[in-house]
Amino acid sequence: MEARAKILEILRRKNYSKNLYPGKLNTSVFSDKGKDNLLDLFVEQAQKVNAEVEIISTEDEIFSKIKEYLRKNNLNNIYTFIPELQQYLSDNAFKPSNEFSKDIEIAVTRCENLIARTGTALLSSAYFGRKINYFAEYHIVIAKESQIVWDISEAIENLQAKFGKDLPSMISLVTGPSRTADIEKTLILGAHGPKKLKILILKQ
Repeated sequence: MEARAKILEILRRKNYSKNLYPGKLNTSVFSDKGKDNLLDLFVEQAQKVNAEVEIISTEDEIFSKIKEYLRKNNLNNIYTFIPELQQYLSDNAFKPSNEFSKDIEIAVTRCENLIARTGTALLSSAYFGRKINYFAEYHIVIAKESQIVWDISEAIENLQAKFGKDLPSMISLVTGPSRTADIEKTLILGAHGPKKLKILILKQ
């Protein structure tokens, strides 16, 4: 116990700098390339990981695109927490629900931010609970261009500013459809979440 106490005391006295990487990093991993045009960079990065991205001009067009997608993929069990979309789909002969069910085929949600650097959508349980992202086979994320940020640190700062100490109970980073390559090194989509991810961005 004495040895453990000594080690902890040494660690406490250490003056760890927040800047672990002195000087400017100039590698492909930490590159600032594309920082001046976050929308184009996000689209490029998201498409690299098999996400489908579409830029939309109006809110009405977003809803019509969703209707078109549902009919094209013959999807009927629809989950969404968005009241305006629920009404629109009901008016067009669909039966959307905001009640969780294991039979859900597609979830349509908003997001907190889109992260340009990695093509990632940052989601939280504030919009759709904790289970939907794992049960729905298809997922549509609706976002605004103004929600695109450079990297994850900026997205986390936005979350903290928005929710303060009352952070959502689940925060999820979604980069393309769910995937695994554990089985004989073969890439499998939809392994533990949606096998199709579509992101609709309202340009503003």
